[in-house]
Amino acid sequence: MTDTSPSRVAAGTPSGGEFSARTHSEATDVDLTPTRGVPEDALVAELEAAGADDDKLDEIVYDASSRAASHRYNSGDDLADVDDDEAFDEAHDQSDHLASEINNGGFEAQVKYLREQLGDDEAERQIRDATGVVAPI
Repeated sequence: MTDTSPSRVAAGTPSGGEFSARTHSEATDVDLTPTRGVPEDALVAELEAAGADDDKLDEIVYDASSRAASHRYNSGDDLADVDDDEAFDEAHDQSDHLASEINNGGFEAQVKYLREQLGDDEAERQIRDATGVVAPI
């Protein structure tokens, strides 16, 4: 029986177009750590400089807080001593109060909270969509 499997060659060795046509070294000094997007203070300054209205973020903050309350309710955190309807109401009443306090804190509080709840990239995307402030190029 004849072996028909292709022979292996060293990486980077030309072999009928299967691999790179020439050898090359590995990339060095490449930073592969994840980036965090625009820093919070820079995003806040950018929103203020653009004259954006912090009221535009109110609904996003309420939505994020409500999602957190739903998670708290569904997981039963700190709500075991009340019945189901009370637990739901309590969790969402607390989230509404929290969202109101955050929104009263302006862009700084809103940006910080949204990044904590949504992650840096998604928070920035939603903030920019809501305020109409385009990312600098």
